[in-house]
Amino acid sequence: MLELNIAESHLDLRLTGVAAVLARRRCVRLPRERIHRAFVLGRSFAMTASPRLPCPGWSTRRHRVGVFGIGDTAQLWAAGSRPVVLALYLRGEPYHRIVCEVADPVLQAAAVNRWLRYGVATPRPPTRQPVTRQPVTRQATTPRAAVHQPPGQETPARSTAATG
Repeated sequence: MLELNIAESHLDLRLTGVAAVLARRRCVRLPRERIHRAFVLGRSFAMTASPRLPCPGWSTRRHRVGVFGIGDTAQLWAAGSRPVVLALYLRGEPYHRIVCEVADPVLQAAAVNRWLRYGVATPRPPTRQPVTRQPVTRQATTPRAAVHQPPGQETPARSTAATG
């Protein structure tokens, strides 16, 4: 497992244990421009789409750690036996994709994608665009239309003599 830290202009991946040894580094710093998008993938699907050649890497039925593939197909793996992993798709060298096991891959993918889109690391509520409405232009001097009554049902006019 690795630790993911989002800064303002880059993403830091802190590698530990065998993953750090096989990747030959303890930290991978990825600038925002290099990251295409973060996805949550099933581990079996991610393994099927991965190169088989470990360079250097170590793979068993339960674990896949290290670098797999050469050149622009190289992928960094730090995944254990969890069925769902986080995959970061990248542009450029040295890795095309980083597949890792994190505590909550759905939450981490959402945080990375929000950071890529809005440039913020902390969640914020979605904003709605204000609706532009045409102002009502009703003049106070405009007489209102009279209520239409069918013929024969008009109300009789009151006379002042009857009321008073």
